[in-house]
Amino acid sequence: LEKGKEALIQKGEEGQREIVEEVTYTNGKETNRKQISDKVIKEAVEEIIVRGTREEPESVPLTPLTPAVTIENEKADPVII
Repeated sequence: LEKGKEALIQKGEEGQREIVEEVTYTNGKETNRKQISDKVIKEAVEEIIVRGTREEPESVPLTPLTPAVTIENEKADPVII
């Protein structure tokens, strides 16, 4: 990618976790909290973005090529059999 451009390769998604806690109340006030379980329901997916770092090459004017060998057409004498 050219410098300054971005492309999304993989869309990110949030994961899900289930936490079960036992909460004890005394006279209507929370007095104790105990975690019973903690399990991942769905793993998070990371977002992947690529950023371009390639520099654009400077344009160089092209010069026409000159042939290194000159070919001349020669007529061959006809062969009679």
